[in-house]
Amino acid sequence: MRLKHSTGNTKRLAEAMAKELGVEALPLTSPITEPVDILFLGNSYYAFTIDPEVRTFIASLSKDKVGKPDNEDLRAAAEFAASYK
Repeated sequence: MRLKHSTGNTKRLAEAMAKELGVEALPLTSPITEPVDILFLGNSYYAFTIDPEVRTFIASLSKDKVGKPDNEDLRAAAEFAASYK
């Protein structure tokens, strides 16, 4: 889980989610050092756009792993969500 914050609200939400999922909430400046199945990004939304640092982070992600979900991705996401009801 990666986050960018200035007021602390996104950080608190990310930490609550991370605790429930059993993972660590990390800042955008912390590199991804291993493959991940799901990546949550937290970001504030100001003036109809996202923070430039978040845009840069997204652009840096491996292009072969970023894109529209296929049917297998959708099934896995639904199973993941159902396991946390």
